[in-house]
Amino acid sequence: ETCMQHLAWKWFESLRNPRLIYLAMNTLASTIVNAMLNTKNGHKNEKPLYIYSAHDSTLIGLLCAFRLSQPAKWPEYGSYLKIELLEVTSTYHSIKEETKNRKRDWMVRFSLNGEVLYSQWENNE
Repeated sequence: ETCMQHLAWKWFESLRNPRLIYLAMNTLASTIVNAMLNTKNGHKNEKPLYIYSAHDSTLIGLLCAFRLSQPAKWPEYGSYLKIELLEVTSTYHSIKEETKNRKRDWMVRFSLNGEVLYSQWENNE
């Protein structure tokens, strides 16, 4: 158990290096982000669901690429990372114009084995 915790820590520490994570995960992370951007921008050819199969080390790479909160232990066999692009619509009332307006926003929700993960991106990045 201690050995596995150390191994997970070592992987996360190595992949926190910006150059190393870029070299290791840029192609896959860019593919995922571009599909979400195409969906957001209304491209009709985008599929509603993408499924990728990967090893546990790839899951850790994606967690680091998207700067997600680190799980307490190495992902178990059969683990899954779910990345959801969600459209959020809110309605607000404009007193000045006496109308109701709808605001459409987008957010991405990440979860590992059903547990929501939090991004550690800074506002200016």
